[in-house]
Amino acid sequence: MEEPFQAFLFLVLGNRAVSPCRAELRQLVDPQLFQRPEAPAIVQRRSAPEQANTRSWEKEVLIIGGSAGAGTAIGALAGGKKGAGVGAAVGGVGGLIYDLLTRDKK
Repeated sequence: MEEPFQAFLFLVLGNRAVSPCRAELRQLVDPQLFQRPEAPAIVQRRSAPEQANTRSWEKEVLIIGGSAGAGTAIGALAGGKKGAGVGAAVGGVGGLIYDLLTRDKK
């Protein structure tokens, strides 16, 4: 069974066109092209650098800001504008305390 569009596939080697038959190609092309290369040799081993066990400032801002935002939402539901301000302050302080207590956990 012929592959579709086989008439349009030709490989030109030197001055003659060859249809892409595997057996013909292996006879005409250098056999080393079909071999897998050897794995690279290990020249030098280095250990990975130590990662700091500290939190980035972006994560700290997200923790404190998220706590303040949640406090704002709860305070607004409970006491309107004044409650939103109080809730933001309480939530921010709570988030800061949480951040300081959990900063160096592994």
